[in-house]
Amino acid sequence: MTSTRRRLREILVCSSLALGAVACSGSDSGGNATGGTGGGPGMAGAAGTGGTGGTGGMCPLQSGMCPSTGGSGGGAGMATGGMAGMTATGGMAGMTATGGMGGMMATGGAGGMGGMSGSAGMGGMGGNGSAVPWCGPSPECTLTMPCTDPNEVCNILDCQCVAADSDPLADFIDSVSSNSPTLTPGHIDMRHFFAAIVALNVAQIAQLNAFLQCGTSSGNMRVVCPMNPQPLVAGDLAVGMSYMEQPIPQMGTQHSLIYSFITDSDGLVPNNWVFVPPFDWDLFRGTDLWLQLIYNHVLLQWSLSVTQVSNTQMTSDVPSSAKVLLYGDKVYFILNGSELPAMPRRGNFSSFAHVNFNPANRGADVSGANPETLNVMF
Repeated sequence: MTSTRRRLREILVCSSLALGAVACSGSDSGGNATGGTGGGPGMAGAAGTGGTGGTGGMCPLQSGMCPSTGGSGGGAGMATGGMAGMTATGGMAGMTATGGMGGMMATGGAGGMGGMSGSAGMGGMGGNGSAVPWCGPSPECTLTMPCTDPNEVCNILDCQCVAADSDPLADFIDSVSSNSPTLTPGHIDMRHFFAAIVALNVAQIAQLNAFLQCGTSSGNMRVVCPMNPQPLVAGDLAVGMSYMEQPIPQMGTQHSLIYSFITDSDGLVPNNWVFVPPFDWDLFRGTDLWLQLIYNHVLLQWSLSVTQVSNTQMTSDVPSSAKVLLYGDKVYFILNGSELPAMPRRGNFSSFAHVNFNPANRGADVSGANPETLNVMF
């Protein structure tokens, strides 16, 4: 059983791919806009309308709003007196907009000259705020600022540190329980795992899709999708995370890798995978939906497969909204919750290294002691 405490709050995501951790700042503000100048001689010119403050920057993948201040409204434009030498009443100040990083000031147009009253120009729009990458105040976490509590992991969808299950160090296994694993690198040694359901609205899903663009690769970050990926949609989103003892190599290993999030997606027994002897510790036993992040060391290629098991034990790749974010020692599996209709949802995580699946050159780890039990419930 997985014991979790979730502190899931409303999130905002951003299409920015910047990964530097930046704290939210209360001093970020939209640019001020100056009201237009009133008309020349004649009847009193109408006062200029205050400009609108700049739009604030957005915080990607964090919980809550950045505490940025709103941009000031434009000043009231004054008009010079006409024949009677009167002065027009100043215009109302512009509305305050959502704060962001300082934008440029824009000046209103000048009023008309002579004749009857010259209309004052409208105040210019304040400059837009800049996006703030990966902001979020402590104790929230980001990819580059992980949780300080060793018993917690970072749920990147709401930047909350959440309680996670731990997995022992170097508890490698083989798919045949009587065999000893022979390939045991630290980047398949699972140390923590966690799964949750997060409700997202249409705007949040759109921004998340913009951030998790299939094929993105930058430094130690990579986004992998299946062939013909389906879109993430508003509603429940399933998130599964597994953390390794050491960073996962992006390329160049002399062995292939498979990181999996496997579930009994529908809660029905007939389509659950039955192991074939002697593979009594088949990593996928008791499950029917397999998300596999695969690195082929011969082709130097990453891929994501989503496989469904039928009642007759046949397997086939199926369309899916699944996306995987690989970052350092972490693997994040993200998909529509509708693909996992069972209640409660149960599954496992696994990691596997091999050279042509040869028993003399392979090793694995699972969430828990062995794959006989589904240890993740969410």
